[in-house]
Amino acid sequence: MLKPGGEILFYFPVAANTFQLYKVLDEQGKWQFLRDYEMYCSPYKDSTNPKDELKIFLNKKGYKILSLNIDEKRYKFPLQYVQKLQQILIPLPVPDQLSGEILKAAVPALRSLNFIGMDENGTEYYDFIYNLAILYAVRI
Repeated sequence: MLKPGGEILFYFPVAANTFQLYKVLDEQGKWQFLRDYEMYCSPYKDSTNPKDELKIFLNKKGYKILSLNIDEKRYKFPLQYVQKLQQILIPLPVPDQLSGEILKAAVPALRSLNFIGMDENGTEYYDFIYNLAILYAVRI
């Protein structure tokens, strides 16, 4: 922990639609390494008010929040490149021999979750949506 007066600045995804992808893939029962996927998700992923929860948590830990923003971010990745985006889709410890196989399974799972869209040119894309928390605080 920081000494009194020490400052901290950090950011992390509070929620992301990839967390739902992990759940769908885990429910398939085929991917042993996904059993602990929740360890890689934000503890606020299901929160209806993560900002207030973060404030309460940090105040209890002895921090004064100077700035806290949670903003929705959205990126549209052409589907043809999704299989090359393993670190974004599945930043979990995937065994090398399974990385291609899990990415092939990810596309149908993304479809089932309605995370695949089509742009005005008819190109399919993965609609990556997440809420990013950016926090600046000082230790009291």
